[in-house]
Amino acid sequence: MKGFSWYTPTKIIFGNGVSSQIGDVAKAYGNKAMIVTIPGFQEFDPFRRILDALKKASVETVVYPEVKSEPTIELVKEGTELAKREKVDVIIAAGGGSTIDSGKAIAVMTNHEGSVRDYFITGMKGGDAIRESVIPLIAIPTTAGTGSEVTSGAVILDKKAHIKGLIKSTWGYTFAKVALIDPAKVTAYTGMDALTHTIEGFMSINAQPLSDALALKAMELIGKNLRTVFTNGEDIEARSSLALGATLAGMVIVRVGVGAAHALGMALGGLFGINHGLAVGLVVPYVLRLNLIADLRKSSMVAAALGVNISSMSLREAAGTAVDALKVLLEDIGLNKARLRDFGIKQTDIPVLVKHARTDPCMRTNPRRPLLDEEIAAIYESIL
Repeated sequence: MKGFSWYTPTKIIFGNGVSSQIGDVAKAYGNKAMIVTIPGFQEFDPFRRILDALKKASVETVVYPEVKSEPTIELVKEGTELAKREKVDVIIAAGGGSTIDSGKAIAVMTNHEGSVRDYFITGMKGGDAIRESVIPLIAIPTTAGTGSEVTSGAVILDKKAHIKGLIKSTWGYTFAKVALIDPAKVTAYTGMDALTHTIEGFMSINAQPLSDALALKAMELIGKNLRTVFTNGEDIEARSSLALGATLAGMVIVRVGVGAAHALGMALGGLFGINHGLAVGLVVPYVLRLNLIADLRKSSMVAAALGVNISSMSLREAAGTAVDALKVLLEDIGLNKARLRDFGIKQTDIPVLVKHARTDPCMRTNPRRPLLDEEIAAIYESIL
């Protein structure tokens, strides 16, 4: 067994209604909070409960409700200017993965000079320059999927360069201090994002015993409950299981990375604005098929975690059923019908997609390396 390290500094508070604890949690970090969220969130009961809890704890609040979809450099800049102007002590990100990623980036940039672009892991300064002056961040995920509440990375769209950059402190300062995890409602997109995290984290070249244990449990929780939550969003037990699975998946990928499905998905999002969960969902069965021979044993374990009875199968047969099980799940939640042409993508766009996917950092931890340009192109062509 190879040696490994594990570091998860985020305090996790999990359970139905735990977001009501936000007042006491935020008070520990100061008297003034900025809430980063989506437009219109103030109209919903969860937001009102958060505001009431903060008011009860005598925490002054400023609201930045501008996260519409993918966080952009411009959005981070605007939020940072508000945080500086209001001299806030703590950032509270209440929403999905895009909201939490926005909160992370704003927390960094409030006390760091320059543009968030400079702090991309491929930027002029990079993750080494993100030090302890990051404002404390509290995450309240309202969708079960991204796991961003327990990861240290934030994905920010650079619209000028048509790429999605990753901002991530080398020293761990971009982790949320606390994650308050209520059983959240889920969409097909966020659910598939979470499942892809578990599969790619499990198959990653950096996988280790602790990450494997968490990934298998997360895969089982998501695989068993995604269909139920998709058809009945009020099933609190299924929602709880899915929320826990998504959080466990986040804990996995922050340590061991993801793989080619995320690389291909990031290219689709950066170049054509396709929702991240949908993008990875479209490509993951094809990526998994390519990756099967890299580790037949683990591929067969993916199939078992997704509910396939592999007891009478050979290792090769069992591994192959993982792809079939994934395709059936995609069909059940309605993600098998989308095609790239629905987003204006043409055959002539595939070479640039291949170029972006091949150079994406997520490709570094894919178990089958390298994926050839023609193999990546064939995946895009399969869903064109």
